[in-house]
Amino acid sequence: MFQDYFSCCSSDKTIDQCMAPKVFKQMKYDNKVDVFSFAMILFEMLEGDPPLSQYEPYEAAKLMGEDHRPSLTAKGFTSELIE
Repeated sequence: MFQDYFSCCSSDKTIDQCMAPKVFKQMKYDNKVDVFSFAMILFEMLEGDPPLSQYEPYEAAKLMGEDHRPSLTAKGFTSELIE
């Protein structure tokens, strides 16, 4: 169910947007990459769009590897979440 909904993890085309920069750059990494990926999935859950969705997936992953991070707009936040 969730895999069909969340585009950042549902297809090979968009998987780069959830990939931690160290994995994307094929560097040595540890379990912190899972935290990054989870944060990107959470971002999509909150925003309704994948991180940096205005870019092609590969370009978005490349930008994140250069320390660009998506900004939350709070457009879909419920009052409970904001509190």
